[in-house]
Amino acid sequence: MIWRWYEERRLRMLASKVHGKVLDIGFAEWPNRHFPSAAEVTGVDLIEAPETPGYARQVVGDFHENPDLEPGSFDFVIAGEVIEHIEDPYRFLRQAMTMLKPGGEIRVSTPNPVAFPVVAFEWVRSTKFFFAADHRHYMAPRWVVKMLGDVGYTDIRPEPVGLWFPGLPLPWAPVGLSYQVLYRARRPAWICSTTPTGAASDR
Repeated sequence: MIWRWYEERRLRMLASKVHGKVLDIGFAEWPNRHFPSAAEVTGVDLIEAPETPGYARQVVGDFHENPDLEPGSFDFVIAGEVIEHIEDPYRFLRQAMTMLKPGGEIRVSTPNPVAFPVVAFEWVRSTKFFFAADHRHYMAPRWVVKMLGDVGYTDIRPEPVGLWFPGLPLPWAPVGLSYQVLYRARRPAWICSTTPTGAASDR
């Protein structure tokens, strides 16, 4: 199926070449089976997931200030199709930064509201397709990049998952036309802590 092909491509991109300690947030609905053996993966979600190969452990509960997650201990934080469900994505991205080691990488994927054919349904205000009642936000690529920069991430790189063309999914497309976009960014190596408001400190 086209949907499955597209989702598997997104999952492979999120997992590609990760290593060390990895935190996969909101993984329970779509566990990622593409993590390399070099990665020690912790999955965290509000619901329990079936035991999945590739995950060293599973934490059930809220990601924010969870005592089972050690701040500053992860080389990668993965958040696939998560931030569109969260009321305060800025708070989420700040908390994710505290989980990363200095220089660590976050990878976020989220739907693109100006992608083809999503934008056509926006023009006619249809909620029949490409519309989810549990989504809180729908963020265009320029604004996701801005959000990451506002929080303090650096080296921000949006990447297209591909063009969702009826009957023929294409593995390449400009970022602006890709139905889902993956964003890579890094916690600056010189940041040692983050205040609750997100202001960086180098103490």
